[in-house]
Amino acid sequence: MGLHEFVDGDDRVVEQLAADLVLAGLDRLHDTVDDAAAVEPVVDAPAQDRLGHAGAIDDHRGRRATVADEAEPAAGAGLARVVGAVEHHGHDELAVDGVVMVGRDVPVEFVGGDEHQHVGGFLLETCRRGGAIRPMAPWCARGVTRFRDPTLAYGVAMRVIVIGAGIAGASTAFHLADAGVEVVLIDGGNPGAATLAGAGIICPWPTARADDDYVDLYVTCGEGVGPIVERLAERGEPDTSYRRVGAIFLGHDDGELDEVEARVRRRAGDGGAVGALERLDGAEARRLFPPLRDDLPALFIGGGARLDGRAFTAALIRAAGADLRRGDAELVVDGGRCRGATVGGERVDADAVVVAGGAWTNRVLEPIGRAVDVEPQKGQILHLRPPDLARPTADWPVVLPPGPHYLLAFDDDRVVVGATRETGSGFDTRVTVAGQREVLDAAVTWAPGLADAEVIETRVGLRPLAADGPPTIGPVDGVDALFVGTGMGAGGLTIGPHAGRMLADAVLGAASTP
Repeated sequence: MGLHEFVDGDDRVVEQLAADLVLAGLDRLHDTVDDAAAVEPVVDAPAQDRLGHAGAIDDHRGRRATVADEAEPAAGAGLARVVGAVEHHGHDELAVDGVVMVGRDVPVEFVGGDEHQHVGGFLLETCRRGGAIRPMAPWCARGVTRFRDPTLAYGVAMRVIVIGAGIAGASTAFHLADAGVEVVLIDGGNPGAATLAGAGIICPWPTARADDDYVDLYVTCGEGVGPIVERLAERGEPDTSYRRVGAIFLGHDDGELDEVEARVRRRAGDGGAVGALERLDGAEARRLFPPLRDDLPALFIGGGARLDGRAFTAALIRAAGADLRRGDAELVVDGGRCRGATVGGERVDADAVVVAGGAWTNRVLEPIGRAVDVEPQKGQILHLRPPDLARPTADWPVVLPPGPHYLLAFDDDRVVVGATRETGSGFDTRVTVAGQREVLDAAVTWAPGLADAEVIETRVGLRPLAADGPPTIGPVDGVDALFVGTGMGAGGLTIGPHAGRMLADAVLGAASTP
């Protein structure tokens, strides 16, 4: 089929082809290709309209491929072509008024196109002026002397490094991998990782914080956990430990609960995530959580849920299928752009890097002269096993008493009570007498039925606390292709899953619009 048949015989458009743009897909440029190696890309052109444009295509990893004259198409190779006037928006987004021909295997997102059709096994997209094509796997081509603008090559997955395998990093890895990105996940195995110690209570609506921006983020992220659980199940990971069991908010009196209920109703969206709201007397609350005292009124919030940080994160990592590497990461920055990282003495090149290092984030950023608002806040959390249970703990609701403490139960007849909030602790991970006493006092104050429970273990986590504001989620100023997610504090297991989605979207969005 000739080129004229693709563009309705428009000679003007055909004549513009050489001057404007050809997008050529590389035929499986594998990681084994080194800097000096060259591969032949596939430049699709019908036989009578073949174009010879010699030059070189460099990707962001420093590898190079030659563009050969008279290159023959390879079966099944990814390729794309733009025919028509092009307005360039950086190295990986192009506004098009013309025709885009895309091979079946090319990961491209169309924006603003008004029609498309399948022609000869290829997808043809006609875009209005102002429409755009955005690659899902961008590669910058430079030094192609006969092209007016830099061009893109497709056919190789974008690679992103995620530093930190806690809840935010694991979720970022999962969402990137779900979009077809190759992910390298690096974790230093630091003692005191908050995700591994935390007990995840997903009930953002009654928070007493008055910062509207934080509350909006907190509620959005809390309501975003359920859809991520569903997505994991679709990817073969149904065992996340997430369970919607409801939450009991205890109050000293009905007036206090009136204020809490008003906050919950004000923050509840239209999607019904908050669930049913019901006032309970002390006896009714105790029937739901047997160790509770029975002299306090309560508000039951049907949408409350809980998860185990270890199990949930493990499910995210398995679903991501990421290349998991252990060790301390050092960023590689050159020319104002993050090019990758080194771990264990090995350099790993990438198109973007996400630092989700929890309380240790600034240890990664400081060598390149950057820092964010985060410091470690120690939390000590007790795990108990009550004796002589009348019924299993699997469906016991989360309990939120007045103050900073909480109680929740898991499926294995385990009750978790937490937690201290030791601001200024530094990276101290010791279990202390004072910390144990504080949490045990809270346990028997709100749930005297736990007085005879066995102490199974105490976990210590170093929360990444933002001292002066909301969490940091997004790009790092002054360094292209570098992103950070941290500062989620005591809400990490609520915010982290959806924050990972936000970070993945930021990476892919920046790839489209640098």
